[in-house]
Amino acid sequence: MYLTPKQVPEKFGYHPKSPFYYVLPLTLMNKLKKILFALLIAELGIVSMSALPIQAAIKQNPQQSITEVNSTYLALSWAEIWESLRRKKATAGSRKPGMPPICMIAPNKLHELDRDNSAQDGDIEVWSDRPFFLWQESMVGIEVRHRRSHELMWSESLDAEARSITYNGKPLQSGQVYYWRETLPPEEVSYQVSFRMMRVEERSKITAELAQLESKLKAMGEYGDKIALERVNYLIEQGLWSDALREVYSKPNLFPELIDEIETHDFCEGADSLPN
Repeated sequence: MYLTPKQVPEKFGYHPKSPFYYVLPLTLMNKLKKILFALLIAELGIVSMSALPIQAAIKQNPQQSITEVNSTYLALSWAEIWESLRRKKATAGSRKPGMPPICMIAPNKLHELDRDNSAQDGDIEVWSDRPFFLWQESMVGIEVRHRRSHELMWSESLDAEARSITYNGKPLQSGQVYYWRETLPPEEVSYQVSFRMMRVEERSKITAELAQLESKLKAMGEYGDKIALERVNYLIEQGLWSDALREVYSKPNLFPELIDEIETHDFCEGADSLPN
């Protein structure tokens, strides 16, 4: 039955804004309200319970991320690094009669002895602005020059026992190509190896990724030798052998066994020798 507001008794309920009023007893409306309220509470409870696994998953995400980093980076030792390095060969450069060929290891194009090296075109890239040089056989001195202008950037006399040194000369410019060689009298031509300083944007990318890697490892409670190992491994994966070796030799107390292996291994045995 439909009634106007004036016809509705006080014990009935109606909606004052509707042109027609469907009348229900107030007691029945109160019961319906209670039922609806109970259903609402029940629904909220179900939603809350269903959200618990999601919240738990969200809380576990950082731990899962750390686990992923752990499985990706931390299964590493200096012996595994050596296993990758020992298969590499450098090209030896010949010297004057009576002198053994000089084996210039880094920076140089290190390649697998049993693989075709013809695909290794282009210059060797170096990330660090202070390159690390490693060789075998005695050199009287070392020098670095700009490849195009032949400007002398740095030279250093060496002890007969020296087999490595870090650059300590004029600033080397990003994107420019230089070469290093043994310092010899002007009448003698020495074997030389070119390398290119990494461009700014490439260098920044490597720097940022190394910082990110270090932060993740520190968040896992890793410090010292483990971080150093992972930095070396990262640089190897980028093909930056010279920079990887720089990391190794900058921390001799962390890598004594690896350095011993490097210095007693003949990296040019069985490799081709190039003339001066």
